[in-house]
Amino acid sequence: MKARYGGGRLEGETVLFSESAQPSARLSYRAGKLHGPAAWYRPDGSLLRTAQHVDGELEGEMVEHDERGRVTERAFYRAGKLDGEVVRYGRNGKPREKQAFKAGKPLGDPVPYDAGGRTQPAARAGRP
Repeated sequence: MKARYGGGRLEGETVLFSESAQPSARLSYRAGKLHGPAAWYRPDGSLLRTAQHVDGELEGEMVEHDERGRVTERAFYRAGKLDGEVVRYGRNGKPREKQAFKAGKPLGDPVPYDAGGRTQPAARAGRP
């Protein structure tokens, strides 16, 4: 781990390393709390997830990636809770599911999409 401290608390960028000495996370701290950009990496060094934090809480966009760097999920947070649309993507880069949240609570069921990125209205309405 490579870190800076101020007043006995983490301050600024902290880099965590895997057993193979690859960075496994780059995190920003202020007064001992996650604050600012954060990124997590797989053991092979590829990007797994990026997010933003404010005073220890997720805030703004969080993006997850597969091993090839394709976006697999995009979500929005406010004060540490899901707030906005969560979109999960298929390998083709098109949406496979969307769901809206407000203050951490779902605003309805997930909406499934077909391989072409089109909504599946029968499934969304609960019909077979």
